Amino acid sequence: MDITPKNGSDFPWTGQDTGKFEQEWNMKPVAVQGVLDVRNQVEVAKYVNGERGVEVVAPMYTHLNKEGKPCGILVNRGWMPHDLKRNRWDHATVQ
Repeated sequence: MDITPKNGSDFPWTGQDTGKFEQEWNMKPVAVQGVLDVRNQVEVAKYVNGERGVEVVAPMYTHLNKEGKPCGILVNRGWMPHDLKRNRWDHATVQ
């Protein structure tokens, strides 16, 4: 869905109580197919219960647009303690 300000009137939450909308739709499980681009993931510093760590966010490409450019979503891969952030589980080979 294009969520530019130009078409903001088309948002699903337009005209609704945002608290109710968030309670109903926030953090719901979904199924998405695509390619997770771990090479371009970012780590955002975040403390959880006083422990230093990072929140890992990566792009997931779900389709190509009319010009053949990849389009997709951002996937929050979760929080990781700082002392484990250099472990590369996403590159591990499973045999």
